[in-house]
Amino acid sequence: MKISRKKSSDGATPLPSVGPMAGPSGSRPKKVEKTDKADPVEPNIGVSLSGTTQQVAAVRKQLDAIPDVRMDKIVDIKMAVDAGSYKVESGKVAKKMIDESLRESARFTEKKQDKKKD
Repeated sequence: MKISRKKSSDGATPLPSVGPMAGPSGSRPKKVEKTDKADPVEPNIGVSLSGTTQQVAAVRKQLDAIPDVRMDKIVDIKMAVDAGSYKVESGKVAKKMIDESLRESARFTEKKQDKKKD
């Protein structure tokens, strides 16, 4: 291989060309043979889960059985609204809103302090 150090019109030295599919030394890579055979798989491989993993799976199954929406509560509230007897306790709503706001503010402050430590 011959490398020439000709300068381009902008004064930069061009990199040498080694051709397509060339390896680090400029030589072509070796051919890889294709086969249709797969590695044999052991048929008697078993998997066992730890006791904790089994317990987590059992709890997960129980949780999945619980509906996300409590239909009994929805029906009760809907009936009370339709009957005009549903009363919103504004004091409780306001307290919950303030409590949630304070919790969110505390989480934000903690994150901000953690970032300052890093």
